[in-house]
Amino acid sequence: MDCFRKGDGIGAFLKLAAVTLIVIIMLSVTQSSPSLMRYIRTERADSVVDSTPADNKTIIVITPTKQRPERLADLTMLAQTLKQVGNLYWVVVEDADKTADLVSDLLARTGINHTYLATTNHGLPCRGWAQRNLALDYLRQNKDKFNEKDVIYFADDDNGYDLRLFDQYIRKVDVMGVWAVGIPGNALVEAPKVENGKVVGWHSAYLPDREFATDMAGFALNFGLVVSTK
Repeated sequence: MDCFRKGDGIGAFLKLAAVTLIVIIMLSVTQSSPSLMRYIRTERADSVVDSTPADNKTIIVITPTKQRPERLADLTMLAQTLKQVGNLYWVVVEDADKTADLVSDLLARTGINHTYLATTNHGLPCRGWAQRNLALDYLRQNKDKFNEKDVIYFADDDNGYDLRLFDQYIRKVDVMGVWAVGIPGNALVEAPKVENGKVVGWHSAYLPDREFATDMAGFALNFGLVVSTK
C-alpha cells in the first residue's frame, strides 16, 4: 500500500516549506461538507520550457505504475485528462526492472511530453516510494529543462482528476499547496484542517495522527524547492 509517514522524502519537503504553506480549499468540498472546514525513455523532451510566465507554469506530473489487468485502461483515462491540460510534462515510472513496451507505445500515442522510467521498490515498505524517488532524481538531473517556478504533482494512475484542479489550483502554487481529496480509501473526503489561514491538522480517516496526514493527490510542490533539496 501507499504510505505517507514522518521521515520519508516527501514529508521532509512538507516540513521544509510549512512556514510558507499555501492553503487551497476546493469550493466543491466546502459547499458539500461545510462541517469539515471553513476554510530511461524520453519522448519529445528537448525543450520543455523557456521562460514560463507565472500564470502558465509547467505542471510536472509524476505517476508510478505497475502491471495489473486494468493498468492500460487506467493510464488511457488519465492520459485523456492530461492531454487537455496545457503546458504539462508527465514522468511515468514503472515498478519493474525495465519499462513495458505496451506502456511505452501508449505514452507515445498520447502526444504528451513525457519521460518513462523504471525501478523496483528496493525493499521500501510502501508501494510507489522508489518510483517517486526516481522521478525526483530525474528532475534534479535534468533541472535545466524546467523552470524553477514550475510545479510538481503526484498523480496515481488509478485516480480520477477534475480538470479544474490543474489550472485553478496546481498551477497557482508558488511554494506548496494543499487541498481536499474526495473518496480516498473508505472516507468521503480528506482535507487539511485550517485555522486563521494556517494548516493546523488534517481531517483524515486513515491514521489521522500522522504529521502529514494527506493523500498523495492532496498537495503540490514548487519545482525549485524540490530540486534544491535531497
